[in-house]
Amino acid sequence: MRILMAILLLGMLIHGLRTWLVRRPLPAVNHEPFEGTLERVNESIVACRAASSSPHRSVIAIHGFLEDFRYFTALYRDPSIELVLVNNSGYHCPVIGRSPDLASWGEATNPYAVGSIEHDAFVFNLALMHRVTGQRVRAHGHSRGGAVILEAARQNPALFRDVEVILEAPVLPGGQGHPLLELAFSAPGRYLLPITFTLLRQIDVVRFGGFVFAPLTPRKVELVRGLYFSPKTFRIVLENLISMRQWIAGHDRSIFANILNGTILVGASDRVLDRPSMLRSARTAGSGWRVVETRGTSHFVSLDQPDTVPALSAL
Repeated sequence: MRILMAILLLGMLIHGLRTWLVRRPLPAVNHEPFEGTLERVNESIVACRAASSSPHRSVIAIHGFLEDFRYFTALYRDPSIELVLVNNSGYHCPVIGRSPDLASWGEATNPYAVGSIEHDAFVFNLALMHRVTGQRVRAHGHSRGGAVILEAARQNPALFRDVEVILEAPVLPGGQGHPLLELAFSAPGRYLLPITFTLLRQIDVVRFGGFVFAPLTPRKVELVRGLYFSPKTFRIVLENLISMRQWIAGHDRSIFANILNGTILVGASDRVLDRPSMLRSARTAGSGWRVVETRGTSHFVSLDQPDTVPALSAL
């Protein structure tokens, strides 16, 4: 009887700790100076760096799960490129000390829940309509951001008629996570995630788990160390996971048809998503799509080898 009571008490303590962690706001930690405007659209941040010349090319990009818009700043540092970066809803802006302005163009009611792929796709389309001005336009999404772009094109195909799309190690219909991510997707994994996340925030993930992210470069190390500090709450992490699973199951190859010109970059060794299922899905995309199997790369293809990202078309 005493053992049973002890087990029940331990269970109550764990559940109470989890409940507190889910509701607890997490402080902003990640920071990188950004030379451009920062605008708030509900629970999202859109950063825009104007081009240094005209006519110019534009890149609009959205990062993956647990990342932030710093993922793209080194890749697209060319000042002649207009750079528009959409941060996941419910995530900290990675520019501490600046208060984003309220976007006058972001007043449209977003019908989707914060933290969902659909919500971020709606914001992405608003930014594409109101902040992208280049004569040639590229949309680049990494991991979950790839699914966001596919969803954005599903919501408004006309916006993508003349847009070149790069999906880097993307979440795709019919895809799966690496077994470690699938464990997080599971009901026990989601229940324990606030506790495991708290532990991960206390250690140097590069030192103790660098093999997951190898090969390591200085830029990758910097960004990987910030992964568990991007979300504002653990609740948004859980909502991201639920949304990804629902989106993957709810769509098929027909979603690729909304984009006429696309490239899918696949890492050589992916320890975040399941590479075989990603490739199977990518190969159903159709004639307008090119699938590139990169070498010596991980899930973070452009951090490992920036040259694997196709050069922007000249004006």
